[in-house]
Amino acid sequence: MNGEPPVLTGWGSVTPAGVGRAAFHRTLAVPPGRPGGTDGCFAEVLPVQEAFAAVDFDGPGLLGAKATRFTDRSSELALVACESAVADSGLEIGDGNRDCVGVAVGTSAGSVSRGYWFGRETFLAARPHMVNPALFPNGALNGSAAETAIRLGARGANVTVSAGRTSGLVALRHAVAALRGGYARTVLAGAVEEFTPPNAWVARAGRDPDGRRFQGEAAVFFVVEDAGTARRAGRVPRAELLATEVACPGGPVTEGAYADVIDAALARAAVSAEAVTAVSATGTGAASDALWRTAARRRFGRPGTRWLDPEPYFGDCFGAMATVQLAEVLARQEADPRPGPAVAVVLAADADCGLAVCVVRPSAPREVQ
Repeated sequence: MNGEPPVLTGWGSVTPAGVGRAAFHRTLAVPPGRPGGTDGCFAEVLPVQEAFAAVDFDGPGLLGAKATRFTDRSSELALVACESAVADSGLEIGDGNRDCVGVAVGTSAGSVSRGYWFGRETFLAARPHMVNPALFPNGALNGSAAETAIRLGARGANVTVSAGRTSGLVALRHAVAALRGGYARTVLAGAVEEFTPPNAWVARAGRDPDGRRFQGEAAVFFVVEDAGTARRAGRVPRAELLATEVACPGGPVTEGAYADVIDAALARAAVSAEAVTAVSATGTGAASDALWRTAARRRFGRPGTRWLDPEPYFGDCFGAMATVQLAEVLARQEADPRPGPAVAVVLAADADCGLAVCVVRPSAPREVQ
């Protein structure tokens, strides 16, 4: 990999609006609405009556019944989003490049539902614990990454990361590390968060005990490539990935500690704060929100800076939230008739005080398929 920044040549998503960039764009084209009702979505009791869930998503219908015999919802969401990103990029994975195509998946806890149901069967099934062993692999944290690599034939570096709300950007950082280290020339990187009864109860108990936020469900993936690889293949970048910085400030958490993370990302990207025209940020509900938001406002709070937050459109997608934020940045630029060398910053904060910062330069608008 030369000195050029890596590029994003395509992206795909699964959200309550449907599959692909066009569905994502349709969501942003209108004012945000209320989430859908959850009555009748599952046989089990849910802790919420409304959620931004992809209730019309049909994994077996999109992927095939045979391919989904033992898969979980998180894996199906990730598979469809990855296939959408690959189609958007024009990437073809074959014998000539499959060893150089990697996968990086961010997730809060993998498929909580699969782990719950498999564990439940060990107590309820007839002795000697007659559970289906084929269901176990997808209960592991790396199930989605493994399923994606197998289905697409990607044999390059394969990684799964779990870092709360910062998971998506941490996955992108791993993708860049794989490119720079020569372990891959192309990486399918993104994050997934499912909405199922077990996951909904975990979210309510651990992240939102007062029920103040609407839970969301999404999978968003990007085709991250070495710029030279993309150029030789004739794939046009949708954005340059200038920098991704991830840190959990040690010691007392202060505005200055968060400011250092933001400044490090800008320095790595070789851009000034004045060059940033759009900032995407979503809150965690923790007291640390005020600190990192103040640090961001001091750097980017000039007149004309566009502040974005996709949560009113897609709900709290937790582990996938950062990739939803990045997708909104790209979608807004794609829908903007004014081309230009705009620079955007995505801030992903976690209640445990971690902060991830991604600096991107979206390309000029392109037609949405």
